[in-house]
Amino acid sequence: NPGGGITFNQYLTSSFDFDGSINLGSIDYSNAGNSFNTGIYCLTAAAKYKFNNGYALKEDAPISPYLIAGPGITIAQSKGTYSNGSSFDKDFSTIHFMGGAGLKFVASPNFNIIAQVAGVLPADDRLDGINRGKLDSYFQSSLGFSFNLGIKKDRAPEAMDDKDGDGVQDLLDVCPGTPGNVLVDAAGCPIDSDSDDIPDYLDKCPNQKGPERTSGCPDSDKDGVIDADDKCGDTPQGVNVDSKGCPIDSDDDGIADYEDDCPKVKGSKTKMGCPEPDKVVQVTEVTEEIVQQLGFIAKEIRFETNKTKLRSSSVESLDEVVVILEKYPMYNLTIEGHTDNVGDPAYNLELSEGRANEVRTYLIENGIKRSRISAKGFGETKPVAENDNATGRAENRRVELKLELPADSNR
Repeated sequence: NPGGGITFNQYLTSSFDFDGSINLGSIDYSNAGNSFNTGIYCLTAAAKYKFNNGYALKEDAPISPYLIAGPGITIAQSKGTYSNGSSFDKDFSTIHFMGGAGLKFVASPNFNIIAQVAGVLPADDRLDGINRGKLDSYFQSSLGFSFNLGIKKDRAPEAMDDKDGDGVQDLLDVCPGTPGNVLVDAAGCPIDSDSDDIPDYLDKCPNQKGPERTSGCPDSDKDGVIDADDKCGDTPQGVNVDSKGCPIDSDDDGIADYEDDCPKVKGSKTKMGCPEPDKVVQVTEVTEEIVQQLGFIAKEIRFETNKTKLRSSSVESLDEVVVILEKYPMYNLTIEGHTDNVGDPAYNLELSEGRANEVRTYLIENGIKRSRISAKGFGETKPVAENDNATGRAENRRVELKLELPADSNR
């Protein structure tokens, strides 16, 4: 028969709730002169297992199946007549056990529809007024709705959920954003077997400590190539290496760039990677024509405004200087940087030194031995024209190139 009831549900964990209910209803029966009507009041304390626990189903699943079971108390009043015409009217109470299953349909964040079927087994044989030594039982079907109550404004409803599905509730999860299917520890953080602060799922060498730049694999000489692939495992720190972990040797002369005074030109170990001078064709005297050529070249060396960076248009001119220095290997080159008088003198001095050294660096990188080249800045101290007009200032912003024989050379 139709009845009614009210249920109080308390969240415990993502898998379990406590369910306390009060239900009332009645049972009617009539057959062959026997009939009865029993009014029933049930008080039940049950445990509910939810399948939307983050394991079987997502916690925010719109349809959530569950199992429910627990003990309770039945209070009953049974009235009826027997086939012999006698009647009975009995009031009694007994304990019972309830077990069943149900579905929760989420209509909104705070409103749900509940459908449930449960079997109830009282520890008594008097529901039908006849004591046969066999316990009476019945089914209870219900359809209703529920409201979510009692959530504090400063506490999110999902505070005890497990949004990342790692088996650790968000309230206890130190790493709540762990990607799916990643193994975690008791705190909810990804496993890090080698304790190198790189979780195993991102670590290419999960059982060997290594830095992040090599994806967790060891790199003893810190050159960016892991030990397992490094053919030169003792490379000095800071040296550029190739894919095998060996120092770069740009000119393939067997001398690594970091030890090669002429890294762009093949040379010998006795000359620190620079070519052996050609004793037969060596020229010791610089002609006036070469001096003039250097003067023209110097005027074509240009820099970015207020910077030491060479303009690309200067490369061709500097390559000509390389050719001259290779032709006159006994000569050294002095590079002088100059500016106009616009701006702070200290800044101008620094700028002129930087530009002179930029030219020196280019020549060294293109095969000229570093010991043959010196660079110095003079700022605005050596003008060759007046600084009171644009033309004069342009002339004063310059680089000068001077070829000189070393003091100890034999001419």
